[in-house]
Amino acid sequence: MVNIYRPLFVMLALLAALSACATPPSGGSGANPAAYGTTGARMVSDSAATLQAATVQAFEAHLSGTRQAQVATAQAQEVANATMGAMLVTRDAQDVRQRDLELAGMATATAVANQVSGTATAIALQREALDVQHNAALVAQEAAVRATAQARELERLQLENDMRRFWNNVLPYLLGALTLLLLAGAGSLLFTRFMDARRPPLYQMPVTPNQLPMLKGPNGWQLLPARATILDQPAASADDDVEEGHFTDVPPARWDSFVRWQHASQLPLGAIISGPRRPLLVDRNQEPHILVAGTSGSGKTRSGLIPTMLGLWAAGANVIVVNGAGSDFADLLTVPNITFFPPAEERDLIAPLADFLDATVRESLRRDHVLAAWNANTWRDLPPEAGESGELLIVVDEFLALILAADEVKQAIRASRQFASQAEKRTAIEEIDHRVYRLWYAANRIASKNRKHGIHLLLSLTDPTGALLGDYGMALRRQCLAIAFRMRIADGSRKFLGVSSRNGYPQGSVGLPTGQYLANLGGEIHRCVSFFPSSADIRQFVQTRAPQVRQSTLPPLLQPPVIIEGQGAMADLLPSADRATGGPSRVEQDARLLQGQIAHFRNITAAGRALSEAKGELGDRVNPPGRAIREAEAAIRWLAEQGDEAARWFVREVLG
Repeated sequence: MVNIYRPLFVMLALLAALSACATPPSGGSGANPAAYGTTGARMVSDSAATLQAATVQAFEAHLSGTRQAQVATAQAQEVANATMGAMLVTRDAQDVRQRDLELAGMATATAVANQVSGTATAIALQREALDVQHNAALVAQEAAVRATAQARELERLQLENDMRRFWNNVLPYLLGALTLLLLAGAGSLLFTRFMDARRPPLYQMPVTPNQLPMLKGPNGWQLLPARATILDQPAASADDDVEEGHFTDVPPARWDSFVRWQHASQLPLGAIISGPRRPLLVDRNQEPHILVAGTSGSGKTRSGLIPTMLGLWAAGANVIVVNGAGSDFADLLTVPNITFFPPAEERDLIAPLADFLDATVRESLRRDHVLAAWNANTWRDLPPEAGESGELLIVVDEFLALILAADEVKQAIRASRQFASQAEKRTAIEEIDHRVYRLWYAANRIASKNRKHGIHLLLSLTDPTGALLGDYGMALRRQCLAIAFRMRIADGSRKFLGVSSRNGYPQGSVGLPTGQYLANLGGEIHRCVSFFPSSADIRQFVQTRAPQVRQSTLPPLLQPPVIIEGQGAMADLLPSADRATGGPSRVEQDARLLQGQIAHFRNITAAGRALSEAKGELGDRVNPPGRAIREAEAAIRWLAEQGDEAARWFVREVLG
């Protein structure tokens, strides 16, 4: 650039000098103008030459500058070209970078888009997979349902086919069996009709206004409710043997109606005469135990005990009679399923009866296990294949007399001189008291806990009073059906019946005719008339009903004991030196109670407890008294001496 502008500056300087020379001088000057003109022309010429030279120099300089400028321009052009090229390269690089950035952005956007698209695609695929899986599950479920339905349908069709084939195969045999049954039924009906035609009129059951209207159905003879004027009418004939008295105002209940009576649980005990005459039916499920009280000759044995015994016997019960030595029981001595204790004095029956009642308590425990094993609610529900005996009725005539006999024994002990000391007398008296307690305790336990076991009590009491019965007797009375024939003491009969003088019977049963009694049924007192069967009537009943009674034996625990004279009375309470020989000693009796159980004992206390339970002495206590333990040890040692292997093992391993 310096080379270009330098000639220009020179030219401008020359022009400025020329302009200064050409300027005329001011008016005051006195110089010669021509001289000045020549000089000026010369100067102009010089100037022109100078100008020309300068012009040439300038031109040369211009040319040189031009050349330099061209060179510079060329250089500048080259620089510019290089710059332009650099700019172009830079721009191209920027464009390339921009494109790279764009491409990178596009690639990033594409990657993000691809990722989003891939995620969306994966989600869509997963959803489609879930949909496919759900649809597959639904299809499988529907297929399973259809398959189940088809299987059930096939099973139903198979069952129908099997049943069809079964009935096709069985029908001929079934028709044959039905034909045989019909023929057998027809034959049985004809045979029954034939046998009925051969029976005497005793077996017929006419329905008249004076008799109990009954109808024989699938469950036996049933009472017709519309004609319930039971056990009725006609007056006793002159031939009737009335026990120490007479039916003075009303006739007894009809015995021939009782002969034909059959019912699953109800038992007729006579007819209610307080108000319209109607039957007195006692359900033994509700009233399984009966106490019959009365004075001698009132009819409590012949009219109270005998009909009840026969009614339960005809229903299949085994009857055990204690103290039944009177003539009233003579017609029953050989009847199957009726067992009598050996006849003995009442004082000799105290200990055997206490042992028997204790055994009855143990029998009730055994029957508990039998009921549980056969899943039965009551003893009557047991099936025949159980192999058990029927119900059990324990009849004790003059039960209160046994208690009074114990008082006589105690008085004899007090008066005896055979005891070495008063302590021995007290021990003997306590033993009698304990036996009486065992009687009451066992009777109360049977009355309270044997409703479902089919064990019944039927006890007669002569003129009981509150003092004679005591707490145990009154507790027993509250658990039994109380029937009071004629009694001597009004207060005693009222307490026995559980009524007061304001209940309409201020005298109780005092003054009742023979065969009539008062019965407390559910807290309501009824005046009733009983049956009064003669010996012929009793035999008639047995002959009529015996073919329907299945004979059975008593359980081993309830076999009547052998009664030995003096046992249970004072003789077996005397010291051993004075005791009569021939009967089993107390040690032998205890040994019999323990025999067969010794193998289950692990110590002597268990043996004493078992002995106390067998005697009814344990009560509510857990541990036996020391006396029972000593008696058990003596009994086991005695058995060991007799050769009992279990007793020998116990003595060797336990007693040492």
